[in-house]
Amino acid sequence: MVIARIMSLMEGKGSIAFMGIRVMISSMVVRTMIFCLGAVVTILSKVTRGMINFMARMVMIFYWGGLGSDRLKGAGGNDTLDGYGFGESEADILLGGAGADIYVLGNLTSVYYDKNGRSDSAVINGFERDQDVIRLHKISDVVTSAIQAYGYELVRTDQGTEIQLDNGELIGLIRNQKNFSLTDAYFEFVDDAPQISADLVMGNITTPDVGYAGTTITTSAVVTNKGQEYAPASKINYWLSDSPSWADQRNLVKLGTIEVGPLDKGASTNVEYSFDYDINWGSGRKYIIYHS
Repeated sequence: MVIARIMSLMEGKGSIAFMGIRVMISSMVVRTMIFCLGAVVTILSKVTRGMINFMARMVMIFYWGGLGSDRLKGAGGNDTLDGYGFGESEADILLGGAGADIYVLGNLTSVYYDKNGRSDSAVINGFERDQDVIRLHKISDVVTSAIQAYGYELVRTDQGTEIQLDNGELIGLIRNQKNFSLTDAYFEFVDDAPQISADLVMGNITTPDVGYAGTTITTSAVVTNKGQEYAPASKINYWLSDSPSWADQRNLVKLGTIEVGPLDKGASTNVEYSFDYDINWGSGRKYIIYHS
């Protein structure tokens, strides 16, 4: 019989033992800075403290193109380039500048450039992955791999990296660049689900000393709003992975969703969540990671 022992990861001063990715947000859409929370399964399952921080990003200039094919060029500041006019057969060219730019290929409710195959798409030039962001509408929560996630797939070509829907429909092309990951910070997936707008810190997680594969593992935590504003009711998804890093997930399995809030500034609440450990997930070290 495989035994799962749940224990806490240690956190040092000013740092967290396992860190995930940092994702910036715009003033329009909230994104997360994720610190990996681990739940080791030896199955060893250890669940650590976690922190989900949110950082505001100022959007200085917004460029929007209308119906038909457009060519949008940023002015050198922090620009938002949106060339889509909800027409068909739009072939837009988006070129950012020296600042931190947002290339919009979808919004809270819609996927852009999803009509007429390869004649309807956006071409992104001059993308800087260390500061720019590509915004896409999140179609689903499913993450299969780094190049296939949230309803999209990345395909390498001689021209660069194509962003396609799961059905092969071309959405956009990142020209002359390769080796991207849909789970990295330069991709922003948005939908109309409630978003967190403050710093929520999860800590003091309690777990049973021993659990068994095939049974329910239950943990609880204190969540505190340490941000500077009110946090509305929000949802946090939690996943099982062979890696403690969200950017390096292996055998990722979505376990469930935690409902958090609303919380006033400085307020705390207790949350409890559980999942059934499937024996088909195997033994060895595994982690629970969180993502809003």
